[in-house]
Amino acid sequence: MRHTQTELKRSVISVLAYFDFFQYPITTDELYRFFPYKTSIQEVKKTTNSMAKNRKIESIKYKGGEYYTILEHGINLRKRISRKSITTRKINKISTFVKLISFFSQIKLLGISGSCAMDNAQEKDDVDFFIITEKDRLWTARFMSLIIAQIIGKRRRKGQTKIRDRVCLNLFFDESGMSIPKYKRNIFTAHEVVQMKPLLVRDGVYEKFLSENKWITYYFPNIKIKSPANNTSIKANPSFLERFLKALQIFIMKKSITSEIITDTQLW
Repeated sequence: MRHTQTELKRSVISVLAYFDFFQYPITTDELYRFFPYKTSIQEVKKTTNSMAKNRKIESIKYKGGEYYTILEHGINLRKRISRKSITTRKINKISTFVKLISFFSQIKLLGISGSCAMDNAQEKDDVDFFIITEKDRLWTARFMSLIIAQIIGKRRRKGQTKIRDRVCLNLFFDESGMSIPKYKRNIFTAHEVVQMKPLLVRDGVYEKFLSENKWITYYFPNIKIKSPANNTSIKANPSFLERFLKALQIFIMKKSITSEIITDTQLW
């Protein structure tokens, strides 16, 4: 379906406004990726060039690249550049955690989410992780992750105010239940799914995760999701250790549970 220039321009403004909330000018490729209509990147480039020429949006050139934002907000490009350096430093500071947790085969995907996933972290921020585990190993993996973060002094605790450069472990999925619940499916969650940056992937779990969440293309129809390989995962069953660690952790969490979501295969 071909859209009018008015619709395209309105969509450009809406995408730029979303990212401007995070003080984040974007490239044409990023604009195309998060565009709400099915279109071509050539059409997006044509529209943005026209809008920039007519001062409907702001265009900033930097090191051979071009960034777009809403008018009078070009100064935010400096923040994007600065925050990319900050994010890189943060990832380096938690590299020990990443290396240690990567030794555990129960972890099928280790990804960064939140501001760090977009290279847009501020100095005061922590590092959010998204972890997908082997079937029936969610609570074992969570326990190991928390212990490692605690030992190296990087664990973020609930209610902690000074969280700079700490590891936030609040999102775990079991590979047998990677579909995000319908009541959580909105444009904000769709952004989180698309922006998540995998650091470790085993057995094609990342592609499976995207495949099980194709609903994101309702918001971002230009996203292309590859079909996952048909490699069957090992059929696990909850071990005694898994059941024990689940009971232990839920018992501890009950003291402070507020809006957390806990199911057999997901922990938010």
